[in-house]
Amino acid sequence: MPKARFRGEFFGADGYQPLNDRRTRLSKFDVAVLRAIDGARTIDEISQVVSSEPEFSERSADDVRAVADRLVRTQLLRWSKIRKADRQIEIENHESQPGATDRLSAPINVLWEPSLHCNLHCAFCYNASGPSGERGNQKLEAIRQFADSGALQLTIIGGEPMMMPDFYDMVHYAEELGMGTEFVTNGWFLDEKSIERLSETEISQLVVSIDGLEETHDRLRGKKGTFKRAIRGVKLLSDAGYEVNVTACLQRCNVAEIEPLIDIVAEAGAARIKLRPMVAEGRAQSIFDQDGLTMAEIERYQPLIRRKKEEYRGRMSVAHRMPATEIGLCACDYNPERPGVIAQFKGTCGIGRLQCYVRVDGGVTPNSTLRDHVLGNIFERPFKQIWQDEAAWAPVRPPNRAGDGTLNF
Repeated sequence: MPKARFRGEFFGADGYQPLNDRRTRLSKFDVAVLRAIDGARTIDEISQVVSSEPEFSERSADDVRAVADRLVRTQLLRWSKIRKADRQIEIENHESQPGATDRLSAPINVLWEPSLHCNLHCAFCYNASGPSGERGNQKLEAIRQFADSGALQLTIIGGEPMMMPDFYDMVHYAEELGMGTEFVTNGWFLDEKSIERLSETEISQLVVSIDGLEETHDRLRGKKGTFKRAIRGVKLLSDAGYEVNVTACLQRCNVAEIEPLIDIVAEAGAARIKLRPMVAEGRAQSIFDQDGLTMAEIERYQPLIRRKKEEYRGRMSVAHRMPATEIGLCACDYNPERPGVIAQFKGTCGIGRLQCYVRVDGGVTPNSTLRDHVLGNIFERPFKQIWQDEAAWAPVRPPNRAGDGTLNF
């Protein structure tokens, strides 16, 4: 199992899964099991460690297995083929703040673009990355601020992270400071050598972007061979034991290729594919009128997506992010037919509560869709102060778990 960290905060001894905002109550025995997991021990070996504590001396391997299985089902833990003896679970306990029922003192996950430099020039890039993209120059300072805030996870995006000469140094630094790491890549630089270097880090999952079948993908990416290299990268990573998530940006030109694309990435060994409609941000603004999907076009493919989800249940997760509707799905959803109005709060949206987005210039925003809604800059004010600034976050942060409201920008 990969490295994981938990904070007992606000809700008591709970574990948080930032991707689906799932909370799981942790008992003392759960915590003991977590502490004994190091990424290499078997269930029997974990049981021996736990039962050596007098309080749990009568607990069996079956008890340990039941805890592990439950935490895997709630997605707080993942079984991994990558076995490393140094992946000790860290349990953090922060002081609770009575009355602040939906306020974390720090985000669970920070999505960060340290550079917009990329080897490709994708037609739909939401932050207009490319060969001449801006490169950040205070990367270690940014990472230190994220860690000092108490953030548990750092997701490195771009640009193309693997192009950065200091990419592995950044990953190691973040991990030394106690954060889990993952990154998003176009797959061009995934080969045996790079995967060997990845094995020296704590990374066990990453995201590869694939946006259609070969001809469509290569055209959208602006370079021939990108599809084959991305699929090869997924297979190499899967064979090496990594959990590979594939993300696809749905557009009018590729939406008819959903079914064969799902089949191809499943064959390559992906653990998950997430389908997301293109948003009119960055370079995508210039093609959105021509290639952006309407709600009717997206809804037309829902039966197919549900069928593929059932077909691959237990083998690969098939997820689809729908745009916001009039009644609202999530505060970070985007509705192409209602520009300027993002969504109504569902009450469980993670932006401003569980995660945020940090631009290459240090600007803190709720997420990539709202990248122009800057709440502060980490090179002018500490990241932790920005996160805890209730006034700055008020427009996008629901008042509580049952809160609702409409975001207008």
